[in-house]
Amino acid sequence: MGESQSNAFLRGPCLSGLNFRLFSAQSRAMGVPEDDLRTHCGSLVEDLLPVLLDPTSMSLDHEAAAGGGGRVSPVEVLAHAWGEAIRLVALAHRDCGLDPDISWRDKCQMPYAAEDELLGGEWMREMRVYVDDTSSGDRRWRIEPSSPLADNREVFLDTLCIYLQTYPTRDLSLWHRAPEGTPDFDGAVRRQRLVDSLRPVLEKHDLHVTDAGEVMFREFSGTRAVVEGPTLDALDGVGWTDVADKLREAEGEIRADRFGDAITDSAVALEVALRRAGHEGNTLGERLKSARRSGGFAGADTKLGSGLEELVAWMTAVRNTKSDAHDAASSDQAEAVLALRLSATVAAWLGGRASTPDSQDLSA
Repeated sequence: MGESQSNAFLRGPCLSGLNFRLFSAQSRAMGVPEDDLRTHCGSLVEDLLPVLLDPTSMSLDHEAAAGGGGRVSPVEVLAHAWGEAIRLVALAHRDCGLDPDISWRDKCQMPYAAEDELLGGEWMREMRVYVDDTSSGDRRWRIEPSSPLADNREVFLDTLCIYLQTYPTRDLSLWHRAPEGTPDFDGAVRRQRLVDSLRPVLEKHDLHVTDAGEVMFREFSGTRAVVEGPTLDALDGVGWTDVADKLREAEGEIRADRFGDAITDSAVALEVALRRAGHEGNTLGERLKSARRSGGFAGADTKLGSGLEELVAWMTAVRNTKSDAHDAASSDQAEAVLALRLSATVAAWLGGRASTPDSQDLSA
C-alpha cells in the first residue's frame, strides 16, 4: 500500500498515505488523553497471544511466505505477518515517532520488525516473549515488562489493526483441491474466525474490534460499527475527508457533553458537503435551496428535497438558538445526536451521488 493512496483515516500527529482505520487516529479524534493511549499493555498482549497464535486462524498466505510453502510453526507465521504490520505502523507514525526534532519522551516507540529470514524463536526473543508448560499440560504465554510489544498500547493496537486489515482474504480452497468456500482454506472465513476469537479477549480490556479489523475503546463502539463508522468511511472513500473530519469532531463533542458544539460541527459538515456537491450560498439553507433549484432533487427525489429543507430548517433553528455559536438555552444530547446523524446521512448521500453522476437522473 503506497504513500500515494488517499489519506482517509490518519489524522492528527500521525499522517501518512496509508489507508487504515487505526486505533490511535480514532482515539485521538475522540479526545482520549495521551497518557491513556501510550500506557504499558503487558496483560493485554499476554491475553491475546494464545488467540493470535491459533493455527486455525493464521493466514495461509503468511504461512506460505514464512516457510516457503513448507510446514512452519504458528509463531513463525505471526513473526512474518507482525513484521509486515510493524513496518507499516512505522510509516503511519513517522511524523510523530521518526522526526529527529521530537523528544524521545514523545516518540511512539516501535517494536522491532522481524525480518523474513528470522525464525519464530528468534522473533520471540526479540519481543521478549516466553511460553511455559503448566502441570496440566497447557501452555502459558508471558512477556517481560520490557517487551517492545507491550511498551505502548497505542502502537500495539495500531499494529493489530493493520495485521487484521491486511489479512489476506483470498479463497484458496480450489488450490487445495477442496470445494470452494471450505472454511480451512477460505481467507475471509479464517479472518472472521480470528476476529471472533479476539473479541471476547479485547472486551476484558474494555476494547472492541469490528469485523473489518478496526480496534477501538469499547465505549466508542455502540452503534458506530454499523451506523457512524460506515457513513464516515463512505465520505472518506469519495475524498470528502473534510466533511468526515468535521463529523468526527461532532462525535467527540457529544462524548465530552458539549452538545451545542456538536450541533455546530454537524451543521458545518452538511454545509461543506453541499459546497462539495457544487451548491452555492452563504448559509446552509441557501445551499440547500441552490441544490433544489439546480435539479439536485429531481424526479423521485423531489419529495426528499422538500423533506430535507424542513429538516435543515429545524437544524438551523436549533443551531441559531442552542449551539455554541449563540448565547441561549443549552442543547441536549438527543438533539446533538439527531443533528449528527442527519448531517452524516445526508452528506454521505450527496457524496455517493457526486461520485456516480448517472444516479442523479431519476426523472424517467
